[in-house]
Amino acid sequence: MPIGIPKREKLFVLVSREVIWGGGEVFLRDLGMALASLGYSCILRVYQGSALSSENKGLPVRPAFSFTYKATVVVNDFRSLWQSLLLDRCAERIFIIHGPWQISKIRALICRIFRIRSYAVNSQIIELCVELGHQNVHLIPLGPEKESRRKVPVLLPPTSKLTFGMVARLDPIKRHHIFTEVVKSAGARGILVCPPPETSAQIDLLQTLEGNRVEVFSDGDSNHVWQNCNIYLCTSKYESLGLAILESLNHGIPVICLADGGPAQILSKTLSLGLIQGNAPSIGDLESAISQIRQNWGQYWIDAEILLEARGPLACAKVILEGLPNAH
Repeated sequence: MPIGIPKREKLFVLVSREVIWGGGEVFLRDLGMALASLGYSCILRVYQGSALSSENKGLPVRPAFSFTYKATVVVNDFRSLWQSLLLDRCAERIFIIHGPWQISKIRALICRIFRIRSYAVNSQIIELCVELGHQNVHLIPLGPEKESRRKVPVLLPPTSKLTFGMVARLDPIKRHHIFTEVVKSAGARGILVCPPPETSAQIDLLQTLEGNRVEVFSDGDSNHVWQNCNIYLCTSKYESLGLAILESLNHGIPVICLADGGPAQILSKTLSLGLIQGNAPSIGDLESAISQIRQNWGQYWIDAEILLEARGPLACAKVILEGLPNAH
């Protein structure tokens, strides 16, 4: 049965088929909470096993194949968008594009035919969408919820006494071996937060990490990093945005980042001191970046505050509402 909607009330249906551990689903849930805080009705429509089904913070949950009528459907993967075209009657649809792998010529054509308004997490993805023929794409200011931040972030200790942290799924693109090499060569300590391993290769990877000065928490709880680390070290080959990078700044932890993609766009001004180009940093590269962050400590956190204030679920909700007719 279609879900009824009272007059003058806009319903948002947030849909995800993704069951991997990552920031896309977390963002979708937080976006729903932000829209609800602005007075809109919101439900989550998820697949069994999705993290959203158990970590929804009170938003109503519907089965994956439930129908809606005259809703605004927000999806974070193309399969959910295709499902919505089949299931949802008279719906406005919004596609949140988290990475270049989510768009292709045929997908761009489908978005154009059905007039799908889309939002991308960085300008490179927008340029790719335009190149492929999908021009109705806008930038969305993803960021963490405004949690209580350290008012005065703690100054960094000597390198050998540092604790590096990373929050990452067990995927080769995250380059965990580089994280291990950096921690080991610096004579420091590492903390990795990840989901539970599912394959023998992932189990072997965690054992290797634990044998090289890295403490592994496979419970997915990022607070192990936020509460115990001095520096967030992102060794990924590519990040579309790097939500964990923004979360680390939100918790008063400076960032060293090797990833191509979105981080170079968000880590501007003094924050760019933590960007290191190349496949793996030498100990000299690392020491230089840390030294420059120390020397510019005050300005670093001023720039971090400016960056974070412009982002977050509420900012994303307002951008989406501005693009919808009759949303106010």
